[in-house]
Amino acid sequence: MFGAGSVRVTGALKKGRVDEGVLSVGDRFEIDRRIREELLAGEVRVTATRQGRDLELAVVAPRGRQSVRATAAITERDGSLDVRCELSLSMKALGVGPVKGPMGVFRVKDEVTALVSLRFSE
Repeated sequence: MFGAGSVRVTGALKKGRVDEGVLSVGDRFEIDRRIREELLAGEVRVTATRQGRDLELAVVAPRGRQSVRATAAITERDGSLDVRCELSLSMKALGVGPVKGPMGVFRVKDEVTALVSLRFSE
């Protein structure tokens, strides 16, 4: 589980890469606000099943749910397990309506990419 306050928009996908300079501070603030208030208004629960480096994840948000597969970079050290992966999530499946900028200047695609970094310890 994680809290909505830990999620941040870092940029917009442009030509297959995240461009951190394309969104203004105000745009990032507005997108972050909508994510916290509309998508993550509560807890998000992620359950993962591991098979080697492949993960099957079930993401349950307050307004929807989605199952996704991801290949993870997994590192074991000092009794803990670090997992890093990239997920493609559908905002519609998670219960979020279309995200648009002021006066429709931009629109966020339904599919968003989430970079996930987790540490499991005994």
